[in-house]
Amino acid sequence: MTQLPHHGEDASDDVAHIERSIAELTAAITQKPDSAGPFFKRGVLWGQLGEAATAIEDFTSATRLDPTDPEAFYNRGLAYVATKQHVRAIDDFTEAIRLQPSHVDAYNNRAAAFYEMGNANEAISDAERVIGLNSRHPSGYAIRALALTMMGCDKAAQVAAQRAKANGFNEKTLQMLLNRERQHRSS
Repeated sequence: MTQLPHHGEDASDDVAHIERSIAELTAAITQKPDSAGPFFKRGVLWGQLGEAATAIEDFTSATRLDPTDPEAFYNRGLAYVATKQHVRAIDDFTEAIRLQPSHVDAYNNRAAAFYEMGNANEAISDAERVIGLNSRHPSGYAIRALALTMMGCDKAAQVAAQRAKANGFNEKTLQMLLNRERQHRSS
């Protein structure tokens, strides 16, 4: 679930296109209210518009209609993160993982949610799963570095941070996040 850039005419054209697509999907839902696909697609579009609460409603309908689709749970988890409902997000990422055990993005986002809740051990555990599934996944190393910093394990955090940078994580962003965590830890 990504948000659109908000600049220039391209953004307003994109928004208009998304709004037309939402209208078409709403018509499809009216015709076939027991089909998960249109709810899922409309939820993604609501997420792109930054309407996470509305996206959650559609993803909830999609998960009710097709409880075997890991992407519906995963995307609802992202919407819960956007609304700072980390416990619900973790539950949905966990369900996505149960349905698709190799879902690296679900592990990654669950690690981030655990980190945001201050649960460094769980964040590290999931970050290590991310790295185990994809050793070049920069966010896995970044979350590991942040959680290790939270725990005061600065040397191990530096190693993880170097791996994150080596795999493409933005150095300035990572340094800013690590500095913020260090300040938070010392206060």
